[in-house]
Amino acid sequence: MVKLLIDTADLDAIAKAKETGLLDGVTTNPSLVKAQMQKMAKAGEDTSLSNLWKGR
Repeated sequence: MVKLLIDTADLDAIAKAKETGLLDGVTTNPSLVKAQMQKMAKAGEDTSLSNLWKGR
């Protein structure tokens, strides 16, 4: 059996992949998390953990 995983820390990308109904899971690593947090901070987004999971 093949499982489809997405390798990212981008919560929007994970949500979009989940909507397809094909996603079995998510993998990530500290480098991806750091890059995503820097991208969000640069865009002026709140990167606090409590904010990241709101509505997810």
